[in-house]
Amino acid sequence: AIGEYKVITSNYKAEFDQISSAAVVAATRSGGNEFDGSCFWDRTSTGWRTATPAEQKSGKKVPSKEEQYGVSLSGPIIQDRLSFFVAYEAKDYSTPKTVELGSPGRYNPANLPPGILEQIGPAASPFNQDMYFGKLTWTPDDRNLVELSAQMREEEEMSGVGGQNTAQRATVNHNEVTRYDLRWQYSADNWLNDAHLTSEDLGWSPRATIDGNGYILNISQPTANDRQNVGNIINTGASPNNQDKGQEGWAIQNDFTFLGWEDHTVKMGVKYKDVEVRAVERHYANPQFYYDL
Repeated sequence: AIGEYKVITSNYKAEFDQISSAAVVAATRSGGNEFDGSCFWDRTSTGWRTATPAEQKSGKKVPSKEEQYGVSLSGPIIQDRLSFFVAYEAKDYSTPKTVELGSPGRYNPANLPPGILEQIGPAASPFNQDMYFGKLTWTPDDRNLVELSAQMREEEEMSGVGGQNTAQRATVNHNEVTRYDLRWQYSADNWLNDAHLTSEDLGWSPRATIDGNGYILNISQPTANDRQNVGNIINTGASPNNQDKGQEGWAIQNDFTFLGWEDHTVKMGVKYKDVEVRAVERHYANPQFYYDL
């Protein structure tokens, strides 16, 4: 859906308002008078990679893959006046990870509960993404341009797996983004007006993979007055992560450019944005229990 990228490091236009560093502009594609389409598919899978050391030790591979694919279609609805562009893209990853005991040599692994020992070894960290984009472009005459575009992104990722964190300990991150943009551009002989009405709805909510208790096994050694933690062995059970954050709102912006003054360009504009931000944290809704082996 991206037609071109442009990196701007100086001489910003007034439309960039509060920017203070380099700007990366992504110009989306539009439809035309001819039907056009494209698709792609990239994939690797379990059999196309070498086994990790943990998989070699266990004698089996964790199912894994890296797959991404997409399709786009554009064309006219009314010749020379109304056109469309739509695109879909997806990613489906499953990355192999290794869960292992920490602080080796300081304890006897046989003293660990069997249910924990069963979780040691190869594990997987999946990631899924779906992205949608659509645009309608209407040019009723040579001076007017009207565009309506929509973008949606849905993601789910299991993070925090590997090392001393078992698959039970993982956090599932949900990410959803929806944006709409209605644009009207009017071109006169010596001035240009560009108006946008936008809407956004964003959500990010990392949660524990399972509900219940979390278990953190450490090893300590005595000191003069107490005991000092000298290493982490394994973290399993429910994660303490529990959040729901995001924002929702709308904005209106109008930029006016006057070109009728010789050797000069005059810009002015107005922007109003109304956004409601939510931030909910319920960390440790799953209680965490610490054990000294």
